[in-house]
Amino acid sequence: MGKFQLLSEIATGGMAEIWIAKQQLEEGIEKLVVIKMLRSKLKRNREFVHMFLNEARIAARLKHRNVVQMYDLGYADGNYFIAMEYIAGENLRTTTKACRKTGEKIPLSFSLTIMSQACEGLHYAHTKTDVLGRPLNIVHCDMSPQNIVISFGGEVKLVDFGVARATSRFEQAQKGVVKGKLAYMSPEQIQGKPLDARSDVFSAGIVLWELCTWKRLFGSFAPNEIVKLIPSGHVPSPRRVNPEVTPDLESVILKALEKDPLARFQTAEEMHSALQEVIGLLPEPAKASDLSAFMRRIFEHKLDSVRKIEKAQEDGELGSFLFHDLRLEEDEISALGGDLAAEVTAPPPAAPEQKLDIPAPGPARPKPQAPPAALPRPRVSKPRSFLPTILVIITVLLLGAATYVLVAWQANLWPFSAAPAMISRPTEPPAAGKGMIHVASKPEGAGVRINEKMRCSTPCVVDKLEIGKPHLLEIKLKGYKTWTAEFTLEKGFEVRRFDATLQKK
Repeated sequence: MGKFQLLSEIATGGMAEIWIAKQQLEEGIEKLVVIKMLRSKLKRNREFVHMFLNEARIAARLKHRNVVQMYDLGYADGNYFIAMEYIAGENLRTTTKACRKTGEKIPLSFSLTIMSQACEGLHYAHTKTDVLGRPLNIVHCDMSPQNIVISFGGEVKLVDFGVARATSRFEQAQKGVVKGKLAYMSPEQIQGKPLDARSDVFSAGIVLWELCTWKRLFGSFAPNEIVKLIPSGHVPSPRRVNPEVTPDLESVILKALEKDPLARFQTAEEMHSALQEVIGLLPEPAKASDLSAFMRRIFEHKLDSVRKIEKAQEDGELGSFLFHDLRLEEDEISALGGDLAAEVTAPPPAAPEQKLDIPAPGPARPKPQAPPAALPRPRVSKPRSFLPTILVIITVLLLGAATYVLVAWQANLWPFSAAPAMISRPTEPPAAGKGMIHVASKPEGAGVRINEKMRCSTPCVVDKLEIGKPHLLEIKLKGYKTWTAEFTLEKGFEVRRFDATLQKK
């Protein structure tokens, strides 16, 4: 692939392929890189080519210790590709999954260090300027555990600017288009409003809340509930979930998760500074060596492969056989340079006074300098002849599959959920005079009754409750005492949370 030799394909997603490759340097030295390229079926799609090149143009400007480095953008054999830094490490999602298997948690001091460094990388991207000093206004738009990588050397890096936005001559604004992972979106991102650095701060706050409590904040709810909960501004106290969270740390988390962007940290640097103050109060702040030792212990089963790769690179003997066990699961893709299943959803409904500026179909073909003006036509091999009986069987099978997919899609029953949850249209807030509550219980699965009427099972959201009127909440589960509470919702759009710990009879 140009000056790079592809060694092994390690991941394939909806948009791109990820390969391990090497570059032959002088005196027999070999450099290991990650190659990301558009899948063959998409390389003639103008919109995907535009998104791919936009990611490359943004990433090419970023050179920071906490951001994965891009080495090259190329065009070879009819393919656009990006060559990026190879990181021997794991992303936060795979790290937390590995911890659960061993029954341990990421220490609080480590979590603070990880997010502090992630905020440094974010602030660098947010404040990046062009050669004339004009701000690029880059917003990552997909700040999530999958896109925070921890190397086995204790470094923290942000990856995948595949859905990032920037104000530049290369990027056409797409107002109302929602991109990212639903459970980590800011209120303004869900509502399709203009985004700035504070949107990434909110997303970083969600990741920090989850690291400090070891629970999901919004990800355990259904999509239609998430699009209500995040804009509502209701965030449970992290100290109530984990008593180890100090008041100072809780104030940092809750400030990052303020519903109103004006009430949040205005920059990722402010959040970084606040975290540094909390870290300074810890009896034993985490060092890079501590984080490195932790990662190497958790992923001890992978270290042998990493050592072989490092030794082969030193000896100039890198080969594909070294990477046969690096094939990644979909949620591990970001650890080596990109989330291949970045969510792109349809625009949500706009307020009456707004008019969505949706790009017309068929955007103009990008005009990179090096590649030819038109992409080469793919070679089409001559189809084989088939017996009529086989053709009939295949036709029947295809029609049956197409009918199933269409029915499942229309009924919202599509069974595959590897990619992040997609939303086509957020649920509107309750009408004036109505409110909602979020109900959770330990153990889960208890019946929720409002005013003696069964509504749902925990955890769940109950909406369309009259404001200013007393309500009776009952949480019932067989074998446990009934938990009750009386409440009255105040005026305005309110979400109140009830967390019940049920007692056995």
